[in-house]
Amino acid sequence: MILNLNKKQAYVVLVISIVFEQIGTGFLEACDAFTKLTPTVCLVVAYVISYWFFAQLLQHINLSVSYATWTAGGTVSAALIGLFVFHQHISPLGWLGIAIMCVGIFVLNLYGTPAENQEKDNAAPVAEQGGETK
Repeated sequence: MILNLNKKQAYVVLVISIVFEQIGTGFLEACDAFTKLTPTVCLVVAYVISYWFFAQLLQHINLSVSYATWTAGGTVSAALIGLFVFHQHISPLGWLGIAIMCVGIFVLNLYGTPAENQEKDNAAPVAEQGGETK
C-alpha cells in the first residue's frame, strides 16, 4: 500500500517516522542488549513502523534529503533522550557539532536538490491494480 501524499504531508510522515525511530532507539537502550523481552519487542515494532513510514515518504521526497533529515532529527532527539531519560551528557563541543549538522541539513532541505515540478509536489502516484504506479 502506497500512501497518497502531497509534499507537505510527506514531511509530516517523515516526522512520524523519526518519532517511531526514536521510540525504538529508547527501547534499544532499555532492552539491555536484548536480554529484556518487553523492551526488545517494543524496539522491533517501533523500528518496523518507522521504516514503513520512511519507505512511504520516499515516493515523495528524495532519498538524500529525507535520509539526511531523518538522521539529523534522530541525532538531536537521541541526544535529548540520552540526556533527560538516561542522564547521559554531551560536551558543549558535541552540541556544537549537532547544531552544525542541523544547519547543514536545513541548507540541504532548502537548496540540496534541483527544483522539482510543482505538479509532482502536489500529486502522489496512484496505485493501479497489480501494484504498479503511474
